[in-house]
Amino acid sequence: MIRFKNITAMLLSGVLVLSLASCSIGEPDITNKVVNPSVSVGLSEEARKPTSRLIENAVVNYDDYKLSESDDLKTMEKKIETKYGVDIVFGDEVRTEFGDESEQIVAEKYTNEANIKTALMTLDNILNVYPKTFFYQLRLTEDSPVKIYMTGHIKSLTYPDANINACTSDTDSKGEFYLLIDIAGIDGTFNPIDIMHEIVHLTDFKLKSKGFLKTEEWAKLNPEGFTYTERSDRKSEDKYNFGQAEYCPLKEGTQPSDVYFIAPYSQANEYEDRATLLTNAMVFALYGYEVEPNVYKCPHLQEKMEFWMAQVKKCFDTAYWDKSPWEDSYSKLK
Repeated sequence: MIRFKNITAMLLSGVLVLSLASCSIGEPDITNKVVNPSVSVGLSEEARKPTSRLIENAVVNYDDYKLSESDDLKTMEKKIETKYGVDIVFGDEVRTEFGDESEQIVAEKYTNEANIKTALMTLDNILNVYPKTFFYQLRLTEDSPVKIYMTGHIKSLTYPDANINACTSDTDSKGEFYLLIDIAGIDGTFNPIDIMHEIVHLTDFKLKSKGFLKTEEWAKLNPEGFTYTERSDRKSEDKYNFGQAEYCPLKEGTQPSDVYFIAPYSQANEYEDRATLLTNAMVFALYGYEVEPNVYKCPHLQEKMEFWMAQVKKCFDTAYWDKSPWEDSYSKLK
């Protein structure tokens, strides 16, 4: 199980800069298309019964909680928490040590109020793209909202050379379910792509906790005999070895039917595979362009997208969703 997600130069934000060539456009070869695994069943009707607190979150009128630059920090914090059902933490209240058995991370406190405001405005714009009640349902338990820490620089004690802009964990030593964001850049700015990437990880953790997104089912969507590059030994120099380029849309002339991964980083582990694939759709939902154009025309990536989206529908109560950005993006781009 992947605990911490390190944002490195080869992450999707890096792919944006590198602008890797996409798979060639044309009619996808679906001759050998694999039927999506569907072993996981949906939650029971009793399990899906909405709680009063979920209903309260669903009826919140976002227009009543629009952020304004004239708001003070506490007002901004309250508005975001009310709209999305998350817990915002910043300034001196930030926790500085995070860890589990696989990795130890430290984060600096960040107290520049003007820049924290900028970061909160950006965060609100990102969270607003997701379906209503999504983040409320993302919590692992009713009384444990996702904590979003707005911090200074983040450093891994386990991997000192790692460049971390954001991270998350499902096995935190203090039992929190969180998203950690470094906002100590220029004037409180940060890369929304990193955050959307981490939100896919949080979603995967939720799905896994409810018995969905089984590893053996996902493995059926990969090439026969394929194994991810990440090693379980945390001291291994090959933990994030991005050298594999096979099955990726990296060169002109690659056929859509040959593509199983959006980028080499996708081959690190199943979590990064899904995060890079889904973040492409979320970037389109937020900005109207693809980081890696035409990947959703590749039949094996279509299978992965459709499998993940089906798992989300089985796990989450979509009755209150006003939109599904990944489905909307996918339907326009496939």
